[in-house]
Amino acid sequence: MSFTFGFSEEDLNGESVGVVTAPTTSSAPPAPATDAVSPKVADISNLLLSLIGTSLSFETACTPNNNIVYKRALYDIKHQVMTEDNEELASLLLADDSDLKKNYYEGGFKVWECSFDMIDELHTNYADANTVVELGSGTSLPSCYVLFHRLTATSTAPLKLILSDFNYEVLRLVTVPNLLINWYVARKQPTASEFRITAEVVAEFETDLAASHVELVLISGSWGERFLQLVQHTAIDLVVTCETIYSLESLPVLSTMVIELVKRTRGAKALVGAKNYYFGVGGSVAEFVRYVKTHSDLEVTVREVSSQLKRSVVEVTQHY
Repeated sequence: MSFTFGFSEEDLNGESVGVVTAPTTSSAPPAPATDAVSPKVADISNLLLSLIGTSLSFETACTPNNNIVYKRALYDIKHQVMTEDNEELASLLLADDSDLKKNYYEGGFKVWECSFDMIDELHTNYADANTVVELGSGTSLPSCYVLFHRLTATSTAPLKLILSDFNYEVLRLVTVPNLLINWYVARKQPTASEFRITAEVVAEFETDLAASHVELVLISGSWGERFLQLVQHTAIDLVVTCETIYSLESLPVLSTMVIELVKRTRGAKALVGAKNYYFGVGGSVAEFVRYVKTHSDLEVTVREVSSQLKRSVVEVTQHY
């Protein structure tokens, strides 16, 4: 089999993208609770075992406020896909010029720039959250930052990270490797930007997280009632999501998840990182705020990020 990846020079360098390109949608949003692909909890041990023998090349990413997180290099992901010779997976990795494919691919291999805004927000106000849900995790950089911060701090409080992405392969190729990379850097402080995943590394990773009272939960599939059932017994401190309100079609689903998750636990909060407006697809911070205020009594605070391309972090909290 032969194929060509449709990555731009920007993609090859692992840079974040500016404007989402996706098919235009109807202005009337669908019913929010839909499970197009039934969500499932992935076995992280099986995911780690599937990566044994893989070499991970990683890069340092710096936020606007100079906070550091580590991520798998995009060329490294492409190389693994090519060696696996999986045509379906190659298509998932943007074999054309589209960032998003409805009910198939939601951009999880990209590093979206609002992730860096979210890391800065977490560093300032929320780095010590104990139970965090990241919706649309993809590269999972905000969660990776929380993990790295906890591993390098003196806190012994338990940490539970629940990471949700539409695609199982995104969890396998990006989410889990990035978590592993940030653990590796925190514990090993390596001089090289590459290491090989061995059975010993996997065993040490799992043992160390257990000893550090860190639990990782991975969920693939759609959001909706089934997703809420999977996390219904978890007391959530913080919900984090970036670049997930890009269209009028997806915005009600994400907004409903945020509302339901924040309402469930006293003191819970949500942070939504987004561009102020997504040209061509209709999603916007203003529309998200309107939806939350219309469908709940939660409080909403918008903090605009100062940048050339207007972006904001929206905080959703309970009303007392």
